[in-house]
Amino acid sequence: MISKAVFIHRWFYYRFFLCIATLFSVEAKNFLQPQHLPLDPFLLTLQHAHAAAEKQLVAVDRSVHISLIKDFYHQLYGYHRLKFYKDPSVLQVLAKNQIHGYYQVLSCRKLAQYFFTQEKFFDSIQYHTTADAFFSTKKNDKQHYQLAYAWLHEKKYSKALIHFQQLTTHASIYQALAHYYSGCILMKQKKYDQALLHFQIIQSHPYYQQAVILLMAQVYYQQKQFRALKKFLYTHQSLLTAQEILLQKMLAEAHFFLKEYADAVDIYHQLLKKSIQDPAIIYRLAYSLQQLGKWKAAATYYQHLIANDTLYSQRASEALGGIYLKMNEKLLALDAFESAYYANQEAQRTAVALWQCGMLAFHLKKFQQAIFWLEKWKKDYPVHEKMLEAAYVLSQAYLHTQGEAFAVQYIEQIKNPSVAIKALYQQITLVYGQQLFIQAQYPAAILMLKKSLSYPMVDDLYTQALFWLGESCAAAQFYEEAKGYYQLLIEEKNTPKELLPSIAYALGYIYFQTDHYAQALSYFLSTHQKIYDSIQKKDVILRIADCYFMQKDYVQALSYYALSIKNQYQLPHAYYYQGLIHSIKKNTALATAAWQKVMSHFTDTPYYAKTLWQSAHYCLAQSMYTKAIQWLGIYIEKNPDHKKIPQALLLKAIAYSNLNNTAAVKEACEKILLYYPKSVVAEDALLELQKITLLSQNITQWQYYLQLYQKVHPDGQCIAKVKFKAIKKMFYYQYYLQCITFSEQFLAEHSEGIFHEQILFFLGEAHYRLKIYDKALSYYQILIQRKDTRSYIKTMQRIAYIHCQQKNYEKALQTYTKLHPLLTKVYEQQINALHIIKMHELLTAYDVVIVKGLALLSAGQLSKNSQHVLFLILGRTFLKEKKYVEAKKKLKKIPLHARKSCVAEAQYLLAQMAYVEKKYEASLQRLLSMREVFFQQKDWLAKAYLLMADNYIAQKNDTQAKATLQSLLTHPQTPPVILTQAKERLHALSVSHTS
Repeated sequence: MISKAVFIHRWFYYRFFLCIATLFSVEAKNFLQPQHLPLDPFLLTLQHAHAAAEKQLVAVDRSVHISLIKDFYHQLYGYHRLKFYKDPSVLQVLAKNQIHGYYQVLSCRKLAQYFFTQEKFFDSIQYHTTADAFFSTKKNDKQHYQLAYAWLHEKKYSKALIHFQQLTTHASIYQALAHYYSGCILMKQKKYDQALLHFQIIQSHPYYQQAVILLMAQVYYQQKQFRALKKFLYTHQSLLTAQEILLQKMLAEAHFFLKEYADAVDIYHQLLKKSIQDPAIIYRLAYSLQQLGKWKAAATYYQHLIANDTLYSQRASEALGGIYLKMNEKLLALDAFESAYYANQEAQRTAVALWQCGMLAFHLKKFQQAIFWLEKWKKDYPVHEKMLEAAYVLSQAYLHTQGEAFAVQYIEQIKNPSVAIKALYQQITLVYGQQLFIQAQYPAAILMLKKSLSYPMVDDLYTQALFWLGESCAAAQFYEEAKGYYQLLIEEKNTPKELLPSIAYALGYIYFQTDHYAQALSYFLSTHQKIYDSIQKKDVILRIADCYFMQKDYVQALSYYALSIKNQYQLPHAYYYQGLIHSIKKNTALATAAWQKVMSHFTDTPYYAKTLWQSAHYCLAQSMYTKAIQWLGIYIEKNPDHKKIPQALLLKAIAYSNLNNTAAVKEACEKILLYYPKSVVAEDALLELQKITLLSQNITQWQYYLQLYQKVHPDGQCIAKVKFKAIKKMFYYQYYLQCITFSEQFLAEHSEGIFHEQILFFLGEAHYRLKIYDKALSYYQILIQRKDTRSYIKTMQRIAYIHCQQKNYEKALQTYTKLHPLLTKVYEQQINALHIIKMHELLTAYDVVIVKGLALLSAGQLSKNSQHVLFLILGRTFLKEKKYVEAKKKLKKIPLHARKSCVAEAQYLLAQMAYVEKKYEASLQRLLSMREVFFQQKDWLAKAYLLMADNYIAQKNDTQAKATLQSLLTHPQTPPVILTQAKERLHALSVSHTS
């Protein structure tokens, strides 16, 4: 309230100023003429024409005397004061127009003060700034204060602090207040030491003392100097009675942060008794109780916060979860941490709650929940330091829920896995690989066990992986790879010594499976005494026996099989191989005895069928066909669905065939064809039936069987193959007419194909064997059109032979000559060369025969038989040339142990030359001495007898001559030509005798 005296004083001041202004306005009409000012701005201002006044004021001549401007300013300012600060427009005109710098600054300062009183702090700051920009003047304390306060109000603390600190430098009414505000600003800027210095200066000021002490306490609190805070509060306790609750709060905080939880609990309880229901107090009370181990009491306060407060609900839920963990109440802890997560108030606490949810769910074996929480945690915090730990727990959770395969796949997606994850991966892949091995999925097991080897973190797991890799590779028949892993195990330092015998045992098996029986035997023998497992030890004994058997050391094999039988281990196997060894040694009684034990006592084992089968084979090999049929019958009866039934039927057919039981053969083969037409022996059965139909000349039946087979095997290529085999058998069975018929039919049905060439050859050969040379020659001529035919050389030889038989020696010679460079084998070249020489002989080219024959002899590459043939040819040629000496030399080089046909002809020719030379006794002597040879050669025998008769006739021994000729006439195998000549000679003798 303004006092009455002050009011009256101000009233008189305003009336006086108004009078002055009025007088000035009257005199202004005379003084401010147009030569001085264009128009009276003051009058315009009074008329509220501020815009016009502003224009006229700009036009003021700056040369006007300063006293006039000063008076003008004071008149306007006085008018402004009369308006009681309600209209700043007059001063704004003066501040805006630069009439004079000093008065302009003065106007800005007045305006700044005016807006400050109106609490328009931004405008106040602007006019102070404008004043500083126009004219550098020193601000007084009041102006510094106004600026500082205005900047403070605008939250420009640094600028406010500058002015407040300016005021603290000297004594004034603003000094204490400046220290107070400077400390507050510095405290807000967390410059606690500087703030504390300002507060300490005014600590004893009666007006600021209580507030400053509280602020100093807050500074200690913010600096976490809780011991200093506690001491400070107890020192100034008497000054803070009005702030007792605040004091207790701060003391409690000091005790709390100094971890003096018992003292903190006491003060917090006192505050609660005063109905101070501050959530922060309740939370710190609960926390203090928790730290003191009073979990139930702490849990009560935490539950109160969760139920009644949203600000501290997350902290309370998290702390409650921690308490339940201490109490080993994991289910309750999980619920508490879930509540903390869903509160989602503080990011860090949300992360902790999410982590705890995942871990607790995993430890509670709620693996699906654990996967949910931890996958969410990974997504929300992808670069967290606990990422690898989460991945490790997730791997185990996936292992328990989705199995090893998914866990392995999940771990493989982790970049830069930790040591723990690598060790887990090593273990999971090992276990998974073992499971796959047990399930006989060997390739998959190998792949998984190799993955286990990729992280050799645990030595024991590494050696196990190597061992199971060896086992898996061996089971998958990757024997070389298996050997490599077993070898690594042997070389590995950490391999347990007790495992080495098992490794050697496994290596023995590998060598046994790969038919390296010597190496297998070596390993089995080395482990025999080192293996302690009874079953494995018995198995080693049996495998040693098997190795000896495969190496044909039957004595050792029998001894170990006997030992295996003594051990009562794999008895059917041991008895079976015992019988097999005895059958090889042709000890029928012992073989039968061993096999009989299998067939009597082990009918439910695979060895029963094997023994029956082997017994049947043995009987067939020993020509015991009836017994073989008996065993095969039992085999078929006991194993009606066995895959070997068709083979058994075929073996029965073979046995019946050897017993000449055609009907039984036919029955067995028909069963194969009717019931097992797709078996591998169906074709053999069909061909066996073909043989029967050929013997019975029942071609229609054969066509029926062929149609049965063709129904099941509609493939044309397959039928062509069967027909070809049938034709081949007809040819080899020497059924040439049937072979020709079926071959021609085959060519009509299959004009092209892989068998076309061979069928043509069979046709040629069949006609050749039947001596139908023209027809044979026509087929041979077709074949030789292609030189790449497999039978080209044979065909050329046949063509040459046929030309020779047809006495077409020129063509025969051409064919042999063309054939000669194609022959690669020496003996073929020699025979062909002899044929060429023989053709020259038949063409009476004796000179060529002699030259080529002698050249061939001089080459020295002829075999003995070829030499003998060449000697014979040369001997004949010399004889025809009447070169008897040379002829005799060549013919006598043919030894008596040579081929009989050569010897017979050579001896005949020598005897003939003796006859020509009239050495009748010598000729007869040679013929008689070679009578045994001639008897083996029927053609030469007749000629020899005829020559003997000629010798007798020449010696006038008609009786012997007649007897010899008569024997020729009575001999049934005498050739017609010789027979005619013998009759002629006998007739001549009769005529001569009569005459």
